[in-house]
Amino acid sequence: MFVKDTLFKCVNVTGIFSEFKNCIVLFVNFPPASGRDDLILYFSYVSPEGSSIYSNVDNTEQNGILLLQDNIDHVKLNYSNIMLLLAGDLNKV
Repeated sequence: MFVKDTLFKCVNVTGIFSEFKNCIVLFVNFPPASGRDDLILYFSYVSPEGSSIYSNVDNTEQNGILLLQDNIDHVKLNYSNIMLLLAGDLNKV
């Protein structure tokens, strides 16, 4: 993911949850003087149902939306008071 250089002059952007697959999660930390709340940007790609990506996944979770929900639950558990923006290609949601 590319982040415009000028954005780094205004906020601190850090990649988090690099262990998650098929997504990029960024933590955007605004300076206290800005009066803005921090933000998590979650950019996801959910493979379509029946995709071969699910062939090596436990049978109870052969659905991209369930895998996405697990990731979102993990993010919310670790960053419970931060606004979360979800974007991407969610295929059939």
